[in-house]
Amino acid sequence: MGLRRALRVAACAVLPFMPAKETVLTPRAATIPFGSPLLATPFQFVLSGSENLQILAATSVAGVTLQIHARFLLPDGTISPQSWSVAPPGDRSVQTTQFPVGAGTLLTLVIFPSAGTPRYGECYARASIIQGFGGATLLLGTLTAGYTTANQPLAWPGSPLERSIDGPGVTQTGTFASAALPFIALTVPAGARWLFRAISFVYSATVANVTANLRYTINGNTLVPMSFPSVLSIAPWNLLAAPDIATLNSTSNPGVQSLQIPAIQLPTASTLTIAPGGAGAGDAVTQGIFVVQEWLEV
Repeated sequence: MGLRRALRVAACAVLPFMPAKETVLTPRAATIPFGSPLLATPFQFVLSGSENLQILAATSVAGVTLQIHARFLLPDGTISPQSWSVAPPGDRSVQTTQFPVGAGTLLTLVIFPSAGTPRYGECYARASIIQGFGGATLLLGTLTAGYTTANQPLAWPGSPLERSIDGPGVTQTGTFASAALPFIALTVPAGARWLFRAISFVYSATVANVTANLRYTINGNTLVPMSFPSVLSIAPWNLLAAPDIATLNSTSNPGVQSLQIPAIQLPTASTLTIAPGGAGAGDAVTQGIFVVQEWLEV
């Protein structure tokens, strides 16, 4: 009984409060060469003064001017806004420009068109930090890259890095007409990548021809032959080629033909040809329209 009572008394005893010992770690501020504290942010570019800002830009629209705005933390602790501009030619060629930025810490950067009205997919820009200014340079880091519009600026930090061939591209249209072989020859312009979505035209024959056919080729390689019905009338034929339609090659629908073509992205300088085989020398193509998805090749 004595032992049990002693255990009960011990269990009910109130122990004095003993605060837990805790070690508080004081953060140590790192320093950069000019002595200012290093900013603790997810993204930072601390610049010694020998680096430069490189802007790469390309657009398919004339009259575009890109603004580049940035904020820097200077060695004396003040925040300095800076701005530059570039005006890439509207021929899809790539323009690369360097700007000296001096010593400090890059805080934010945005790129957007201040002149011109490029659609999404028509103006691509990339901002990088490089060592050196001309000749041999060293790429130190890429800040932002992608397509930009007046309402969709590129931002660092914030915007993902995108290649110029990422995304849906932009829809472009064009016209053509030909009265001589090879009838239709559409070449992808320099600096572009095309995916043909539709090709429409009117084919007029000079004489009835039972052997005429159209062949769809890329760079001289025949991919899809399209034969006319057994008798080709002299009346105009409306022809449509696209990846998302079924081939129609029957006398049950006279005057209309369609051809399903493969959905292939064609790089710069590729030529798509729709040429006749066995057609009359005076046959002609009119009212030609084509629709493509376009990406810039940067």
